Amino acid sequence: MEKKNFIVVNHLTPEVEERVWAKVDKFNEGKKDTLIEGNYFISVGAKSAMFTLWRFHNPNNPKFLKPLPMNFKPSHYIKNLADDLESAVDAAIKYLGNSRLTLDIDRDTNVKYNYDEQIFCFGKYKGQLIEKIAESDMNYLIWLSHQDLAMTKKTAIANLENVKAQVECYFDRIREVNRETCKSQYIGSRGDTLRGLNLTINKVFLKVVDEPYMMCPERYIDITATDANDNIVCLSFKEGTKPYVTEKDESGKTIPAYKVGDILNIKSAKIRSTFERLGRKTTALNFVKLV
Repeated sequence: MEKKNFIVVNHLTPEVEERVWAKVDKFNEGKKDTLIEGNYFISVGAKSAMFTLWRFHNPNNPKFLKPLPMNFKPSHYIKNLADDLESAVDAAIKYLGNSRLTLDIDRDTNVKYNYDEQIFCFGKYKGQLIEKIAESDMNYLIWLSHQDLAMTKKTAIANLENVKAQVECYFDRIREVNRETCKSQYIGSRGDTLRGLNLTINKVFLKVVDEPYMMCPERYIDITATDANDNIVCLSFKEGTKPYVTEKDESGKTIPAYKVGDILNIKSAKIRSTFERLGRKTTALNFVKLV
């Protein structure tokens, strides 16, 4: 990484500056070239003494449609770090954990923190900072980031952009943690037939697929489970098939009859695909026959 004197931090001693860069370089060791995807960077605003963490998206990334929209923002604020650079670097490295993206220190003041755009102007957390909700209720931000909301107010649109930046950062961090800590391996290859599986259910929910081209909605019971070796397996039971079993809860709502902790005794199944989900190797099954 190219070393340059800091413009916005002109009081650093050579010893501190060398130590700061050593920490950044160590964090970036072994990371693939993320020039196209962008990176994270630490900045200090022209009117603030607080160092902040940002996510930079390279406008040249092929995933962005061309021409870029007029309101395209390459940099999104993530969080406050500290009021001195070395502490800010330490905080950023701790927060990012094993992110696959590199970290840099911005020596310019080309990003602007907009406080108003960081405060929810709608929803159940109206009036609260997105940054704080990311610490207390990330599930809400994840849910919100997948909603197709018709927003016209400029601040609301900015809210959604900042929510998506927080969610992307979260998934980036958790994906790399999972890759290092998760024991799950693929239990075969696509098309293989498996027999005599005993799976423990970890997650189950009722999914409804209703697309414009469908005559009527299709319902599925989606299950995520693990085998005796902690390998992650996912499978679905479609409405109308024998394993599709539901019941009513106390309020009369239809729910799957399968519970977390239940054991699925599978007589036979085929491997539909293998993939990584948030850094965890997962085997997807179909043509499932229960004992």
